Amino acid sequence: MPPSRASAIQEQSISSTGSPPGSSSSSGRQTASCSHTQNGASSHVADKMKAPSSPGRPVVRKTAAIPSEPVKRPHAEGDDNAAALSRKSMKGAIPKDGPSTSNVNGTSAPIASPSKSLFRLPADQPAAQVISASDVSATQECGRIIHADLTKYPTYERAAHHAHECSSACLFKESHRGLMEYAKVVHSPLVIPLLFGWTRTTIKARRSKNDIREDRINYKMVYYSPCGVLIRSEAKLSDYLVTVKSILSMTLFSFRSDVDITRKFVVTKSMVKKYREDIADKQLLPAKIPLINCFSDKLPDTFNYSKKCVKSEAVVKLMERLSITERSQGCDCQGVCGPGCFCISLVEDDYGYKSSRLPERSLYIVECNDHCKCGPNCGNRVTTSTVQFPVLLYYYPTKGWGVRALCDIPIGTFMGFYLGKIITDQEISENNDKYLVALDYEKTVDRSHVTNPDGSISTTAAAPIADEENMCNIDGRQFGNVSRFFNHSCDPNLFAQNIHREMFSSRVYHIGFFTKKDVKAGDELCWDYAYTPHSIDGRQIKCMCGAANCRKFML
Repeated sequence: MPPSRASAIQEQSISSTGSPPGSSSSSGRQTASCSHTQNGASSHVADKMKAPSSPGRPVVRKTAAIPSEPVKRPHAEGDDNAAALSRKSMKGAIPKDGPSTSNVNGTSAPIASPSKSLFRLPADQPAAQVISASDVSATQECGRIIHADLTKYPTYERAAHHAHECSSACLFKESHRGLMEYAKVVHSPLVIPLLFGWTRTTIKARRSKNDIREDRINYKMVYYSPCGVLIRSEAKLSDYLVTVKSILSMTLFSFRSDVDITRKFVVTKSMVKKYREDIADKQLLPAKIPLINCFSDKLPDTFNYSKKCVKSEAVVKLMERLSITERSQGCDCQGVCGPGCFCISLVEDDYGYKSSRLPERSLYIVECNDHCKCGPNCGNRVTTSTVQFPVLLYYYPTKGWGVRALCDIPIGTFMGFYLGKIITDQEISENNDKYLVALDYEKTVDRSHVTNPDGSISTTAAAPIADEENMCNIDGRQFGNVSRFFNHSCDPNLFAQNIHREMFSSRVYHIGFFTKKDVKAGDELCWDYAYTPHSIDGRQIKCMCGAANCRKFML
């Protein structure tokens, strides 16, 4: 019998830092645990189930109007001082050439290792207590939300503002080495600017003259720069970072008051049955992706963690036959790209990155690449210049492995690519159609643009339309990354976006995941697999996501 629907789990939602006075500090929030399983399946839960087996290979194509999401195929079964930082201490982390203001608490306090700070024990639960697997129900929440004390970090008091012309002299001493060292110890990338002299706070927002309400006070999230300049908007922040030549990217800032930079998700250590420090085997340093199983000693199926896609021999031959080559043409922009950028001009719609984030799906994205002259902090290099937000691989007894956020993540944040081995349709069989995502966007690339054999992009030739015979897929079964564990939801907090960077082709491209709403610490990261329910005779997958708009069946 299939596992029963998991009951809702009551979590506590705590108001974000800098929230308006008088707001509730905590409120009850129902978070439904979801599962996905096939009818008639055994009670044994595979580490990743999305479809029942079939004697023939499944074919599920997305035919909805563009823009649409990729189709998930059903399957068969800093500076020198910053360098002194350690994972256990931040002694000596304050650069000598930084602002003259002192630390908030006057000292440089030690910080716990991120891997250790993942675990916290409730005050009423002694560390020696042993909880057996039989004592943990399938719907029990093994983690909780706590708030980090920012005074433990070497942050600074807000600098007094004096009339001046901003330049690179306004900056706290920055270096890429220091940035990476800080990224190792903070619980959220949004804390990093505070370690370089920035201040994030709320102020009373300007009210309209026609607003006569007296019972409501509006507050707005703002930043103060290291030189004391008040920055109220993303546009002004972008201009400031360019003016002072800062190495900090826009993705390290958020003006959204609902995003609490102190909130973090931790797991009770005594409840952990299986733990791995990093499923990526240190390939993503300074980031790590821990694995936790509070219900058994089960581990995910073995796979090779990869930072990029690999191509099968059949795909290489297909690309040669169709003259699909890497781009050799880039933009001539200096510093950051803007209107007139060659790469941005290839996108025909009004969508695209906004302040280095993607708040809604675009027809397609053409990112700057190694042939472009713009700098590393260009707003059109989001997937290569982003400090990753921390996530956790977490085991759910009802649906296998899933991915949870360890801190608050703003809307539009890049969370990673779907990676694996790119294969052709002819290479799919019932034995390897697991973790497949179809590259079947026939309309993603405008027909007036095509990559020529020499790598340049033509705006006059007509691009051939992808057909069934030449379709490709990303197989994340043997090679992949954490995105292979993103589960399905009918009310997802992620969306999939096709991105063209090295190549400009409707057959081979990247699929990236972005947050479509603000994600709270502890939330599971999910996307819509875009199956069409009852589209394949004899095959049915019951959806157990528990969302209010659940379609009841995935397939």
